Amino acid sequence: MKKFPGVKTSILLSLLLFLSATSFGQKGKLETKYHKSDSKDSVKGAGYYFDAGTDKAKSGDCSAAIDLYDKCIALDPDTYDAYYNRAFCKMQLQDYEAAVADFTTCIRLHKSVYSNALYLRGSCFNELKKYDMAISDFTKALDVTSNPDIYGARGLAYMQKGDFKNAVFDFTNAITRDTFKTEYYGNRALCQYQLRHLKEAVQDAEKYLEKNPATANIVEIEVRAEFEMKDYPNAMIAATNLVTVQKSPKAYYYKGLIEFNMKKYEEGIVDFSSAIVLDSAYRDAYYSRALCYFGLNNDSNACKDIRMAKKLGFPNLEGKIDSYCKEGKK
Repeated sequence: MKKFPGVKTSILLSLLLFLSATSFGQKGKLETKYHKSDSKDSVKGAGYYFDAGTDKAKSGDCSAAIDLYDKCIALDPDTYDAYYNRAFCKMQLQDYEAAVADFTTCIRLHKSVYSNALYLRGSCFNELKKYDMAISDFTKALDVTSNPDIYGARGLAYMQKGDFKNAVFDFTNAITRDTFKTEYYGNRALCQYQLRHLKEAVQDAEKYLEKNPATANIVEIEVRAEFEMKDYPNAMIAATNLVTVQKSPKAYYYKGLIEFNMKKYEEGIVDFSSAIVLDSAYRDAYYSRALCYFGLNNDSNACKDIRMAKKLGFPNLEGKIDSYCKEGKK
């Protein structure tokens, strides 16, 4: 058994969920200087509402801040600051379409290329799954700055598009400029795995796991890459770690699969059985446990499992049943 039989490569989706938790909007910053002269006027002009909105935004009350920025914009619709800050608040509230509209107005009103607004608008496009538009914004921002966060965000957009080669390029640029941000190593590990750069995937996963040892998605990359390189001893270490941090059917299945390839059939049966206890419809675990039973010459139990795997939809088992599971072996 050279591959993970019947297992779909689900790492991409699960890891993207992990990566999206990095909260793009928190990497921006509010504008604090109002470009008019009435911020302290007793008349409560546009500047007053801008400053009051910014105070609310800084305290985390984005809804109240948006109301105040609305009043500022009603009095002074031509300054970019209020649009930027209102967009930032809408982004925190995950109203990405509305945030894009405000960032667009801000960029139009700004007198020069506004890299931070482009970066945050691109991040909104990422959240909206408009990856080409996100990449366009990040590229324009990178024309005037080499901020590692922007390289990282563009890398994520490429990764979500399935363009893993360009994603690796961007994550590498981000790492070069900020070697301490381990999320870039995790992202690049995923892309290297998808490109079948298995050794590099393991190296990046290990770098990430030095500071984030309990991140199951990255441990899974390490397990899969080392298994596919047939480095079974190190794959076993990683699989044991995966079971420790995530006692899931998949984690036990991976560990059992490595044990099967190391001809540790009894240990494999224990782990496949643990996977089945957690998921009684796990057809791959039944099939793989059957192979362990065959390895121990326990044809009776092997045939029970192989029939159950077939019942659950494991493909192309008719021939194996005919070959190994005759009437006397049921």
